[in-house]
This record gives sequence, C-alpha cells and structure tokens, in this order.
Amino acid sequence: MYKLISNCNVFTDDILDVICKNRGVDKNKIMNPSVKDVIHYSNLKNIDKAVKLFKTITKRETSEVAIVVDSDPD
Repeated sequence: MYKLISNCNVFTDDILDVICKNRGVDKNKIMNPSVKDVIHYSNLKNIDKAVKLFKTITKRETSEVAIVVDSDPD
C-alpha cells in the first residue's frame, strides 16, 4: 500500500498511480502516448550545441562518442 505525498489522504496499491499523481502527470498519456506528444528535435534544449560538438568530434582522425539517454518521463 502506497500513500500519495501530498495534503490528501489517498492510498493505492498502484505505485505508478502514486508517482504520476505526485508529479502531476496524466498516467494515460504516459502509458498511451500519441505522435503529437513527441517533441520535435529542434525544440530540444541545447540541440544546436550538441550538433556543433558532434560535428567537431567526428572531424577528428580518431573519435569516440558516447550518447547517454535519460528516457524516463520525469
């Protein structure tokens, strides 16, 4: 049994419900995303800096690139 962290006194067995309600997120939207929920790459913060850096690195004779993705919706 999980309790919502808020002023209300709500208890539930579904931890995903608790997380979504605590963060003000619509659970149905996360579980059933649509194409219109996808952010266009040009709207990503600092994407221009990332592209510039990637182009600089790939011009080198030897280059290694690691891309770390934080794919959770929080």
